[in-house]
Amino acid sequence: MNGLLSLGLNVLLLHGAAIGAEAPVFQTTGKDLFGIGRVIKVRLTFERDAWTALEPTEAKRRPGPEGGPGIGLGPGRRPGPEGGPGSGWRPTGNERPPGGPLGLGQGRGPMPMPVERDYPWSRGMVEWDGIRLEDVAIRYKGNSSFNASRGGLKRPFKLDIHRGHKGRTLHGAKELWLNNNVNDATQFREALAYEVYRTVGLAAPRTAFARVQLTISGEFTNRILGLYTVVEAVDRDFLKAHFEDSRGLLVKPERLQGLEYLGDDWAAYTNRYDPKGSATTEDTRRFIDLARLVERADDATFERELPSRLDLPSFLKFVAVTALLANYDSFVGNGHNYYLFQPAGGRPGVFIPWDLNEAFGGHPMAGTRANQAELSVLRPGGTPNRLLERVLERPAWAKQYRDLLGKWVTDVCASGRLKARASQLAEVVRETVAAESPEARTAFERIALGEASEALEATPELPRKSGPWPREEVPLSEWIERRISNVTAELAGQRTGTTPRTIRPGEPTLRPGPKPESRDPVR
Repeated sequence: MNGLLSLGLNVLLLHGAAIGAEAPVFQTTGKDLFGIGRVIKVRLTFERDAWTALEPTEAKRRPGPEGGPGIGLGPGRRPGPEGGPGSGWRPTGNERPPGGPLGLGQGRGPMPMPVERDYPWSRGMVEWDGIRLEDVAIRYKGNSSFNASRGGLKRPFKLDIHRGHKGRTLHGAKELWLNNNVNDATQFREALAYEVYRTVGLAAPRTAFARVQLTISGEFTNRILGLYTVVEAVDRDFLKAHFEDSRGLLVKPERLQGLEYLGDDWAAYTNRYDPKGSATTEDTRRFIDLARLVERADDATFERELPSRLDLPSFLKFVAVTALLANYDSFVGNGHNYYLFQPAGGRPGVFIPWDLNEAFGGHPMAGTRANQAELSVLRPGGTPNRLLERVLERPAWAKQYRDLLGKWVTDVCASGRLKARASQLAEVVRETVAAESPEARTAFERIALGEASEALEATPELPRKSGPWPREEVPLSEWIERRISNVTAELAGQRTGTTPRTIRPGEPTLRPGPKPESRDPVR
């Protein structure tokens, strides 16, 4: 057995603590919905027609600028509904020349926007750790995770326990997300990433592991799909649990460069900011004021007013964890996969992490995982991201950000601690992953366990990411060690991290970033 796994494994499994916490993490009972100390059993059953009904409608892309392909945003473009208010670049005197963060081309033309799909709801039976729920609303979810699984059955699902059955919950949850781990050979990186966010004190969804089986009437019974990561929904119950009051504005931005100001009409925001549920006029006005402050206020006004509009300590933690875990399919990269909650009553807004399946250097458009271990934490995002840039340009705030990183690399994210936790989780899930397929087992042994396997010679092609990207080559324990070592050296001024940018297929490495003295906002 790999040394990491054997290191105190039996003790850890019985008394293991969450990163930086003293309480046992593996204290679970049959009534607990979340917890990553075991693998729960889930069975999905569909009638044949109900299974077929899950198929999405024809995929489409958002149009590119001037009717061209891609995202609908060339570098420096601002979206507006149907070409209305908010479209076009509007310099203010405080903004830098337009470039492009990850996924937006960085001066090389528009990057493709993920396809938009209409995932229709269907109905099926769910058996969850022995609890049987009939007539559950189920649909597919995701983009890259759905694309990569279309040729098989292990697809990502959303379950709505409440839909059509008012008041029904599963251990209090109305909705659950079943993520299929298709881009992750270890199949536990997402759960580990969420745990890190929670451990540093951020509001972040809880997770669980599930062994999912599928039955389609008349086709097959209890076919093993494999290991899924169950993720808690960010809904009104989540908000009430973390913020005491769920009232306010909850948005889930999509491919936006920071918090973009789209004018004074809330209608211009509803497409790209994707508000969830209803919000008052006061809430929407405060949000527009925040966006205007970020992009148009002078430096003195920005520094004076931002702390009352955005929970700055929480934001600095959110960015620091995101950068440390090299999670570039996110706010610091593609400009999505997060929620922003602006509580009612004038309280400052809070960022909430979401969709962490490409954490630990897994976003293919940011390069290989080995490349992403090299990326800078002091320059955590591409430009322009005015919120991120302007916050880190303020010396006092930049020092707080840097101090967080310096503390975390020696405690909650120390390489030894992260590797030990990864070893625990590997032992929890390895049996379920091995039952999934020979390919999944082989990839897991190599990347999660760091073990050579005879099967590698017989199966040279490990499962790939979606698109023409390289397969995983670096074991997770080695990646963690590289990443924390690089971050520690960068914070000490001993190396210059590479500036994040978009990597196209066929580009094997990242280009060096600028020297610290030329563009290092965090000093």
